Amino acid sequence: MKESGRRRVRRFAPAARLACEAGQSTVEFALVLPILVMVLGAIVEFGIGFHDYMALTDTVRVAARAAALNGSSLDSAQQAAQDAASQAGGGLTVPVTVQFVDGGTDVEVTGTTPYSIGIFGFSLQSGELSSTTTERIEA
Repeated sequence: MKESGRRRVRRFAPAARLACEAGQSTVEFALVLPILVMVLGAIVEFGIGFHDYMALTDTVRVAARAAALNGSSLDSAQQAAQDAASQAGGGLTVPVTVQFVDGGTDVEVTGTTPYSIGIFGFSLQSGELSSTTTERIEA
């Protein structure tokens, strides 16, 4: 038998080809899964941080409104703001500070709360969230 110089290409049947690639999708999934889990964790952490910021902003707004309605003196405004903040905290403990601005016609309330952004127990960023609201004092 004489060879013609051409190589015979071995052709696999479709079922045999699938058997050769059976683990490919599993390996690809195993390589991509850690990245997907980290992205999902980052999205969840960002959502928690954004929720805390919105709760802080709402708490400071409620505290400023209470201080503006009951703000005949700095002590009464501070107490009203602190009471309102403790009731509307949204799951946060928010210490607030009150000061009169613009010659005593407005009250400014500032609240802060700590935050920490981390993935899998490792803290990537931490600090304090802060929000300030100014309300006109109503007599």
